[in-house]
Amino acid sequence: MLSAALGDNAHVYIGRLVAADHVEGLVYAIGGELREPINYSLRATPCENVVAQGVCFYPREVQRLFPEDRELQRMGLESYLGAPLRDSFGRVLGIFWIADTKPLPEVSSLQEFFQLLSTRISHELMREQAEQNAQQIQEQLLQAQKMESIGRMAGGLAHDFNNLLTAVLGYAELAQSAIPENSPAHGFLNNAILAIEKAAGVTRQLMALARNQPMQRKLLNLNTIVQEAVQLAETWMPSYIQIQTYLSEELWQTEADHAQLVQVIQNLLLNARDAIPETGGAIVIETKNVELDTEYARNHYEVVPGEYVMLMISDTGVGMTPQVRERIFEPFFTTKPQGHGTGLGLSIVYSVVKQLGGHIWVYSEVGKGTTFKIYLPRAYDNAQSVERTAAPTEVPRGHETILVVEDEPGVLEVATETLRQYGYQVLAANSPAEALQIVQNLSEPIHLLVTDVVMPIMSGRELAEYLVRLYPQMRVLYVSGYTENTIVHHGVLDAGVHFLPKPYTPSQLAQKVREALDSGE
Repeated sequence: MLSAALGDNAHVYIGRLVAADHVEGLVYAIGGELREPINYSLRATPCENVVAQGVCFYPREVQRLFPEDRELQRMGLESYLGAPLRDSFGRVLGIFWIADTKPLPEVSSLQEFFQLLSTRISHELMREQAEQNAQQIQEQLLQAQKMESIGRMAGGLAHDFNNLLTAVLGYAELAQSAIPENSPAHGFLNNAILAIEKAAGVTRQLMALARNQPMQRKLLNLNTIVQEAVQLAETWMPSYIQIQTYLSEELWQTEADHAQLVQVIQNLLLNARDAIPETGGAIVIETKNVELDTEYARNHYEVVPGEYVMLMISDTGVGMTPQVRERIFEPFFTTKPQGHGTGLGLSIVYSVVKQLGGHIWVYSEVGKGTTFKIYLPRAYDNAQSVERTAAPTEVPRGHETILVVEDEPGVLEVATETLRQYGYQVLAANSPAEALQIVQNLSEPIHLLVTDVVMPIMSGRELAEYLVRLYPQMRVLYVSGYTENTIVHHGVLDAGVHFLPKPYTPSQLAQKVREALDSGE
């Protein structure tokens, strides 16, 4: 039926709707010969009416009816018959049309057969779309599992490395306090301490990858964070790059760690800067409120439908190939020359966003640029708000009895010696089992338990829960380089928990001990 009605120069086209006004070609044939599928804009074309109204039939003079459609004139088309390709919910997935250089017969049987054919094509397009969505979800799942595995490995490394750094840092500071300030060794030890603190920065990055570092969350307006990050970026951004911001005036609040969000934006701006050649370009930053529906969540692994605050950062740089785009969030993966980056920047961005319960997606085209979109959950007025408090410059001393439990001998020795120098009565145990033996023969009260979180057989949390039953007034201070969600849930410390991350200095330990002892929790 269809072939009999069409001439030798008939055009047959099947395309997918990839945007509200744009079609991507899937199948295109002229006179029965397959050609390279064309992509085109719907505006001022017969297809625009198809998407808006349904089946459209223009048996003759189609060029006169759509004078702005230059493709109709170029191809010399006289007639057009088009139908929308819909999914099971009635939404338009694509377009199927036939056109000819001569008029088409105005017979109902032609249109009926065409509609039947368009229905079958719609089913095939839905099947193909479902397969693509399933493949996309599978790829996202594999990526999430890979990042989770890397995070666990990074957390384990951070735990062991932080123990070593805590011991070395503690010994260095204790040695420095034991020698005269005019001694040459004093300066050497100071340089060693600075080097250790730099190494501690690496472990903090590993902790970010593990998504287990405690965050100081509070209600934030993302616009304020963007403005602060842009102000910082202007100090190092080249003059040939222009930063443009489009910030929503009615932006919802989100709950996040202020410093880490600034770091996320800084990392993305650094990445954008390095992607833009010296010939010049622009970085566009946009914020707005969005609602991710169930359809979006169905095609994006881990997304929970709901209200989100979106941050978009786009650049007009060199873009990325699909092969590079698939690996950009992997730790230590970088396309930059040696010595020009660690490959951790985007990995940390990914991990921080995930720890905040958000999502990040990237789109890039070679030669055109890259766009990152971050979605952070909307927060309401009852969300947790944590303010930072500045530590006093002078650390007070004490006299209370403190039980220190630490399975790393070097860390245990540093902590014990530090607290004794600050006047405390210290009981030291290298395991929860030894700690329990100590308290069995103890007649005096324990005022504070200082315990590592992650230990063999019994965790610091389990030990604390047992000892608090014996000493109800006892305070607890947890120390750890890797919390494993024992005292942290979704990145937030449990209420009333005192925590000191490793590596720490002797003065930081003494300050946190005093805070825990003086707290009313």
